[in-house]
Amino acid sequence: MKKIKEIKKAPIVYIGVSVLCLITFIIYNQFSHGVTSPYMTYLFAWPLLLGFVPYALLTRIPGAYYPGRIAANVYNSGVASITVSSLLKGIFDIAGNSSIYQSLLMSIGVGLLMFGVFIYLIPILMMRNIEKKDAKIDDRSRRMVSSEQGYSFIQSKSS
Repeated sequence: MKKIKEIKKAPIVYIGVSVLCLITFIIYNQFSHGVTSPYMTYLFAWPLLLGFVPYALLTRIPGAYYPGRIAANVYNSGVASITVSSLLKGIFDIAGNSSIYQSLLMSIGVGLLMFGVFIYLIPILMMRNIEKKDAKIDDRSRRMVSSEQGYSFIQSKSS
């Protein structure tokens, strides 16, 4: 039950983070002397597209598998790393500077994002594989028997 509440709270948190990023851009733009950077201008888009949209879709799909704590933490860390990297890139562009650490942070963020999705998908793929195996076992353990109403399947005693 706690996991469902946390997942339903995530879109609201990501909307708040997107608004905070938009406010940061507006304030920083006031003092940038007309110099802009697309990384700063569209800073709000990272948490909106990578955070709000997936979690909002997840809460809207009935019967969806919710991510575990580790998968969610890794994914959220990836979104945070990408957002901070974009902020730093925007600041460096406006200042006319650069840093290798910013691109390293972006790469780490993308890696965390992909790893979080991978961790989320493992149980889903395993459940599908198990369901397929169970269906094959069920098919083998049944045999067709003739009755007055027609043919029906009964469970064999050998399984």
